[in-house]
Amino acid sequence: MKIIYKLALGFLSIVLLIVIVGYVSSNTSQKALQKSIEENTISLAVETLDKIDRDIYNRIEGFMEYSKDLILQKTILESNQKFEETGDVITHINKEDKDWISVPKKEVTPFMQEIINNELSNELRETLKFYEHKYNYQLFGEVFFTNKYGANVAQTGKITGYRQDDEEWWQITKRNGLFVRDVEYDESADIYSTDIGIRIDDNKDGSFIGAMKIILNIAEAINIIKELETSRIRKDYKTDEYTLITKEGNTIYSTKNFKFLESVPDLSSELKYQEDEHTGKYIKKDDELGEILTVYARSRGYKEFEGLGWTLLVESKTAEIFAPVNNLGKNILIISLVVIIFAVLLSFFISSSIAKPIAKLKDAAAEIGRGNLDIRIEEKSSDEIGQLAAFFNKMAKDLQQSRDELVFAEHRTSNITKSIFDSLITVSPDAIIKTVNQATLRLLGYKENELVGKPIDIIVAAKEKSSKKIVIDD
Repeated sequence: MKIIYKLALGFLSIVLLIVIVGYVSSNTSQKALQKSIEENTISLAVETLDKIDRDIYNRIEGFMEYSKDLILQKTILESNQKFEETGDVITHINKEDKDWISVPKKEVTPFMQEIINNELSNELRETLKFYEHKYNYQLFGEVFFTNKYGANVAQTGKITGYRQDDEEWWQITKRNGLFVRDVEYDESADIYSTDIGIRIDDNKDGSFIGAMKIILNIAEAINIIKELETSRIRKDYKTDEYTLITKEGNTIYSTKNFKFLESVPDLSSELKYQEDEHTGKYIKKDDELGEILTVYARSRGYKEFEGLGWTLLVESKTAEIFAPVNNLGKNILIISLVVIIFAVLLSFFISSSIAKPIAKLKDAAAEIGRGNLDIRIEEKSSDEIGQLAAFFNKMAKDLQQSRDELVFAEHRTSNITKSIFDSLITVSPDAIIKTVNQATLRLLGYKENELVGKPIDIIVAAKEKSSKKIVIDD
């Protein structure tokens, strides 16, 4: 195989290697970037739900701390003592509850007014006004307290019933110390809320003395997701859709056209949810929007708050969210093509710059082999090939000089030989006649061309016949 082909093949092998490495690098980079985008989106969903869980827990923790308030403790303990003095507590509670329920919704009786305007209720209302002023909306729909018998002791506004011990929230709160209900519409507060029940224990001996119920406006959780919509992290993604659903698959909030607490069974089925799965992703195709990447994260609670199992979904068009991935692939492809073209051109240039001088050296060597010692190679560079051309020219010049010296020596020897008066013959080591002088030719009667190149034996007989001396030089 010619050198030019070997060099071209070597460079093409390098080019092929570049193509393979470029493809593998592009593919690996695209997958890594895509995975990073997916993981970042999942992390964002997890952090958002964690923020909601922490926010709910902070409200719980705040009211747990408030349950130690001296006015609260005093009011509830006095109520318990008063009820104990009535003798028949159940009958008393049933009577008050019946009267409470029988009153029209907007009417407030003196008995109700007494509970609503006591010292604890007034203190609590001031606290709720502070939060309302801070957040510019009603953060807590209402808050009320019961004694250990389940009867109302203090409240921020009129509620639907007086007796609470027959309610699920009160029973779970008394038993477990904490109750958190999933989103529902609260008729008394006229808001969608998460109800929180907290057990109240005596500061002195830790015994159960009552319970409190907090109606936490769900708007606080929704606002956290709205902050995510406008966050700098997702501002470049114009197609993001956010949906917060309950454990049962009902919509709490969505940027799509879902009604509040609307059941979305198809969405729940797409999640393929299992109890031990807290995060995940899937891609679905939409006839109008194309491929949609959906990542989801599930609420896991915080500390004593176990969470409500809410799920946050973030949906994005793959064409938009993976645009950096696709651009990276295109850029790597363009760079690879440029490198390939450059490498091919460079390979032919280098192959040509090496192969052509070598070919000239080869042709010049062939000419010298045919006896042409006048040939010379142009010395264009100072690299190894240029040095080789210089050595080649020197060799040709030395051979030419040696040949000229040899011709001159032979010519001089021939002249000397021919000028000798005695017969003189020069022979080669293998006894072949090289030269004869005129005296020998006259003596033997031969012509020069009849003896030169012939074996010496041809003239032995002639030597014996001649009486003159014949000198044979070997």
